[in-house]
Amino acid sequence: MGGFRLGIGLRLTKSNCWYFLFVLLLVGCFYLCLYSVVACGWALYFILYGLYKIYYLIFKYGAIGAKRLYTFIKSLH
Repeated sequence: MGGFRLGIGLRLTKSNCWYFLFVLLLVGCFYLCLYSVVACGWALYFILYGLYKIYYLIFKYGAIGAKRLYTFIKSLH
């Protein structure tokens, strides 16, 4: 057995361990960038959904309040 193989197509031995660690660092940076883009997409989705719900509730209860205010003012006369 000359070493063991990981998922990047390079066999780890004593002679190439520093090269292997450098390649593994590059692969790790790629995955970090990939998952950062995915996480930013989900964060943007939840932020926009939260803003939608906030404005939905503002307009919904604003319309209910305006209707109640109108009926209250109309009942005074």
